[in-house]
Amino acid sequence: MLRKAVVNRIFEGNVQDREHVIAAYERHNADVKRTLAAERLLVYDVSEGWAPLCSFLGADIPEEAFPKVSTTEEFRDRILTVYTRQSDAPVIQGPHGAP
Repeated sequence: MLRKAVVNRIFEGNVQDREHVIAAYERHNADVKRTLAAERLLVYDVSEGWAPLCSFLGADIPEEAFPKVSTTEEFRDRILTVYTRQSDAPVIQGPHGAP
């Protein structure tokens, strides 16, 4: 269901055309920036680490290093799996196959 909502609403059902996907992504981001008050929106790149995120949330910066849990290739594989599946079954399952 989520996959359908994202693919249909944001990407107009077309996730195979790279230029179309990039344009749709940029339109969506512009809509979000235009819609939300600046003080309620953090435009953030995870490469920036903890500082901007914690500052925005009013939280202390953790002692531990900022996590990096997947490579670009792993992320692309995960996205490809989500957008090329034929069903709405969960992609990630918990113990005993539960979502």
